[in-house]
Amino acid sequence: GVLTRLNPTTWFRRKPKYTPLTTQLPGEKSSIEKPAPTEVIDNLAPKFEVTDGAAESRATIPRYKSRVLSKPPEGKRFDAEPFFTRGIQTQKDRKTSEAVAAYREALKKDPRFFEANYNLALVLREAGDFSAALLAYEQALALQPESVNARYNFAFTLHEAGYFHDAAQELQKLLRENPNETRAHLLLGNICAQRLNQTSTAREHYLKVLEADPRHPQAVQIRYWLAAHP
Repeated sequence: GVLTRLNPTTWFRRKPKYTPLTTQLPGEKSSIEKPAPTEVIDNLAPKFEVTDGAAESRATIPRYKSRVLSKPPEGKRFDAEPFFTRGIQTQKDRKTSEAVAAYREALKKDPRFFEANYNLALVLREAGDFSAALLAYEQALALQPESVNARYNFAFTLHEAGYFHDAAQELQKLLRENPNETRAHLLLGNICAQRLNQTSTAREHYLKVLEADPRHPQAVQIRYWLAAHP
């Protein structure tokens, strides 16, 4: 009802749909499909429970320790591609363990296979294995640090794993190079408002969302929050 929608404690409650597309093989080799978009289908930031930000800030928030320091050695892409293709199909068929095994086999053949790392991270995150997913995202970013989707999804998964400071840092990196990335502003605003008790920073990023998209699906909630936090 109307009263429920106006109640701040009900905002950002519903979990987001998160069904990212897999990354196809680049180019047009044999019968393999052309590349599919790597962006997340639902580009909205996650909707959190509203929490006591002050209490959250007093708690000890864990920090993420990077496990990837450099690019891996080159491998044989031709040998890796059949396993990658199998990974795409089994991932689409929701055969998680088979997809993970196929992507990992592709990476044994070619550790520099960005798309295999990225898709491996996606399927591991969907399976709830955040630690392994974060490692795969790191490996993907070591290969393509400019990838907007890999950086955003890395931050998204850091948030889900409870590494709020590190998620915020990754979003800040993304926004330095892509200042108009609305989903990053929204996710960063949510983290700052509801996890880190950084009201002024949250306000800055929420305003960026409204500036870029005044009719954003969460525009009403954002405006109520801004009115409550002048």
